[in-house]
Amino acid sequence: MIAIKALVELLTEDGGAAAGAGDAKKPEGEQESELAALMKDLASAVRNNTKALLTTMEEKEELQCAPPFFAAGGECFYVNNRKRLTWVEAQTFCRGLGGDLAEPDRVNMLRAVLLQKYPADENQFFWVGASVNGTGKAWKWVSGRNVSRGDWGTDQPDGGNENCVVLSRDEFPALHDSPCYTQTMFICEKAVVIPN
Repeated sequence: MIAIKALVELLTEDGGAAAGAGDAKKPEGEQESELAALMKDLASAVRNNTKALLTTMEEKEELQCAPPFFAAGGECFYVNNRKRLTWVEAQTFCRGLGGDLAEPDRVNMLRAVLLQKYPADENQFFWVGASVNGTGKAWKWVSGRNVSRGDWGTDQPDGGNENCVVLSRDEFPALHDSPCYTQTMFICEKAVVIPN
């Protein structure tokens, strides 16, 4: 808490970089709350990115993913980089394979897999299994788990008629909101099978 107070003081000093000349000074409690939330999001993003960097493609346990799925980061994925579909069509396709649209434990690890496994691929965006899906403004994965704020790209989600989520292979963090009717590539995920 002392570090937060010191940061608040540093960022709100007269002429400080964070406080513009025309900005009204917010109450101290509100500033602390906003900075604490920002620091929590930043810590979460650093933690997730560190995990992604430290995770090797070769898992300690021997994973088996039924074709056309491949193992990465302890999960089984299938990347469709040939046929563009809407979000709903992509989800139907993935379910036909016995999975669903991807809900990676570590979004940036999946982005790294795309870059490593498909370095010459020119597709930038891939549907993943997150959307607003009638829940109002809450972004949820297909399992019902909340989308982490630290996984969203800069200025994302930016609203409008963009209720589904794509992963950008060219940006970090990687998630963007997009209109569900857009036709793009997609990533499926299926449960991991661990041999006996």
